[in-house]
Amino acid sequence: MRALRPLDPKDTTLFQAIGNAAFSIQGFRCRDIVALLHPSAPASGPEHKKLTTGVSRHLAILRAHKLIQKVPHSHRYQLTVPGSRIVSARARRTS
Repeated sequence: MRALRPLDPKDTTLFQAIGNAAFSIQGFRCRDIVALLHPSAPASGPEHKKLTTGVSRHLAILRAHKLIQKVPHSHRYQLTVPGSRIVSARARRTS
């Protein structure tokens, strides 16, 4: 897996999306992150599939670095303790 680039705008927006307070209890799904990162994207079709595939790759990178973990028996993910530290530190740096 590639390294995380916390100063890269794409990774920064991803960190902000997964650090959203709405996901702190139940976690988030890939479609939740797609909706946050690309609000004007179509709900289906080849463009939607392309966006979903890209977000899935980003989630795989975050899982490989152990910043998020899969919630068992669901399609949801949650931030790990190190992940929440990094996301909150990154959020403080951008504000």
